[in-house]
Amino acid sequence: MPGSIAVSIPLPLEDYQALQVEADCEHRSIEELGAELLSVGISGLKIARSQNGAHRGGLADLMRHAGAISLGKPTGLDNAQIDTDLAYEYSGKE
Repeated sequence: MPGSIAVSIPLPLEDYQALQVEADCEHRSIEELGAELLSVGISGLKIARSQNGAHRGGLADLMRHAGAISLGKPTGLDNAQIDTDLAYEYSGKE
């Protein structure tokens, strides 16, 4: 494999045996299968980290706008007022 480095990783015996069985079934060396599985796992980690970073950035961007607009009246957890506002908006009255 071009650009590769040999690595020794201690594995529990049952994991090694499962890897050996799978490698035998695929007529591949245990080293080849292990390297592929490790590479796939690392790629998955990179994708997860990039998605989590994008999500945190998106939330941070959204939270910058929290409280940025004044409605000219206090707002909060007044459910009756929220229901009135929603009814007014959905009624289509301008």
